[in-house]
Amino acid sequence: MQFNPEVVSFEAESILRYLQSYMLLNDWLRAEIDVDPTQRILPFADQFPAAYRARILAPDYAPDIDQLIDDYLTDNLTRNRDLDMLPLFTHLDEQRVSTAVNDGLTKSRPTFHYRLPDCRLNDPAWSATLEWNRWLEVEKLAEDPKRLREMADAWLSQEWEGSLAAWVESVKKWMSL
Repeated sequence: MQFNPEVVSFEAESILRYLQSYMLLNDWLRAEIDVDPTQRILPFADQFPAAYRARILAPDYAPDIDQLIDDYLTDNLTRNRDLDMLPLFTHLDEQRVSTAVNDGLTKSRPTFHYRLPDCRLNDPAWSATLEWNRWLEVEKLAEDPKRLREMADAWLSQEWEGSLAAWVESVKKWMSL
C-alpha cells in the first residue's frame, strides 16, 4: 500500500525538512507498523542507507534543489525505498533523474511517494487511517524546525547508543513533548 501526500512546497528547504523528518521517524514507523519478518527481506520498501541519513541530517547540510536531487541519486538509485523520492524529483527535474535512473517505471508526481513497509488488509484491526495518522507525525515534525534539529542532533550524536530499540524509545519521548 502507498500514500502520495501532497508536497507543501517545492523549495529545497521544505522538501529536505520532510525527508529529514521521515529519516528520524522511519525506525519508529516500522516499529509501530510491526513489519512482518517476511516483508523485511523483500526489496520493496528498503530503508535508506545510514551514510545518506547522516549526510542529510548534518546541521550544515543546506542544499539547493539540484544538490538535494544529486545527493539522493548518489545513494538511492532505486525505487525500493519506504519514502521513494524519485517521482517527486522527476517532477522537479525529469532530465536529471532519467539520466541516472532509466527504468521506464518512475513516473513524475508532485507528491511524496510513501510505500508502507507492510499493510494488513486481511486484519480487521488494521486500517489505512491508522497509517495515515502515523504519516501525519512525519508532517508535524517537518513543520517544527526546532524539534527536527534537536532530534537530528540526537541521532547524529548517537545518544541512543546505536540501539534501534533505544532510538525508537527516544522518538516516542520526543513525540510526547
